[in-house]
Amino acid sequence: GGGGGFSGTAGIGRLFNDILGGQISWLIPFAAIACVGGLVLCGRAPRTDLTRAALLLWGGWTALHYLTFAMAEGTMHPYYTTALAPGIAALCGGGGVMLLRAFRSDRRWAWVLPAGLAVTAVWAVVLLRRASGWNTWLWPVIAVVMALAIVGLLVFRSASGNRLRLLAVSVTAAIVAAVAGPAAYAWSVPSGSGGGMGGTNPTAGPSTGSGFGGGGPGGGQGGFGGGRMPGDGAQQGGGNSQADGQAGPNGQQGGFPGGQQQGQDGQNGQNGQAPGGTGELGGTPPNGTGMGGGGGMGGGASSELIAYLKKHQDGAKWVLAVSSSQSAAQLILSSGEPVISMWGWSGSDKAMTLAKLKELVKNGELHYIQLGGGGMGGGPGGGSTVSSEVTAWVQKNGTAVKESDYSSGSSSTSPTSSSSSSSSQSNQSTVYRLDPSDVS
Repeated sequence: GGGGGFSGTAGIGRLFNDILGGQISWLIPFAAIACVGGLVLCGRAPRTDLTRAALLLWGGWTALHYLTFAMAEGTMHPYYTTALAPGIAALCGGGGVMLLRAFRSDRRWAWVLPAGLAVTAVWAVVLLRRASGWNTWLWPVIAVVMALAIVGLLVFRSASGNRLRLLAVSVTAAIVAAVAGPAAYAWSVPSGSGGGMGGTNPTAGPSTGSGFGGGGPGGGQGGFGGGRMPGDGAQQGGGNSQADGQAGPNGQQGGFPGGQQQGQDGQNGQNGQAPGGTGELGGTPPNGTGMGGGGGMGGGASSELIAYLKKHQDGAKWVLAVSSSQSAAQLILSSGEPVISMWGWSGSDKAMTLAKLKELVKNGELHYIQLGGGGMGGGPGGGSTVSSEVTAWVQKNGTAVKESDYSSGSSSTSPTSSSSSSSSQSNQSTVYRLDPSDVS
């Protein structure tokens, strides 16, 4: 799988490298210190002690995910590491409070909390200095604030009365210094059309390190092959152009690692993003129906169609069922409503059966289903028997929604009838309405 080129070489220290470090590693050292320290502080507590149980739960969560992402070979996107965040947060919060209490009450523990904070600040400085030219004022501020905070902690460790407020100020300053770096990364939105969350490899902060082709997975220059984020119309790619993908028909640059063929699959968008893709998220679909090519990368729908579906949702739990998770994700973001992905991430999983679909319609939980739009894996359901049954049933029993019903700028051309099944097998996409009465 290319050795996990998006995230660097697999190994125990991978999450601290120049690609992943700024994405997730800021508080990992403190979380580890807090977890170990907290377990030691629990001492000989009863087996059912909830504090120790919480430390074991979140410590196990963090360790398991860390090892999985560090040692994974093959495709390893930086954003996968967000699964570590809950464990890190719980350990830093809960374990940090335990260390603070021990710091104040036991001289033997007076060095542990300051040491953990010092390591956190030093690592933040290292990460920020990797981002050459990006907010260069931040790392000196973090270093100074944390140093003053640690001095305050040591000076006012046994404070009481009014001096206790100075200890509280020191603790607050330490927390601010600890989270300033990751907060700045989270606040920074990569440039490009739709921002960093509009691509298939979203990252935080500036570009550091090198993934495929020598570019970075993060920041304004991040994404695939060192080029820009998908959809920004970048003229240049990064690194080895042959390996990173060439321009696809009507597009500026193939943005998927793996060469020319991948790039050529982007037919109508700014960037070819993956096999079967239809360009940037929310872009104009091949047939202009307002749907972004059911099984493709992204999907998206016009605001008019979304408004129509929500208006006629009629109490259904799901606003729409679509072919793939790529389409579903964009629709969920656009509509704020639940959307069913019938055939999984690439449109090839057999997640939906005819019986399950009938049950959803019969119970009034779903009224609208989108068919067609091509997609990865040969279209909805990868051309499987299950998907064929679903498609045939929907076309036979459903009522196709006219584009003129929701689009003010469309013609009043009648939709294809149930006997015209070719539309679902081409790049066109059609939305069908089904009601409980349509289920025999």
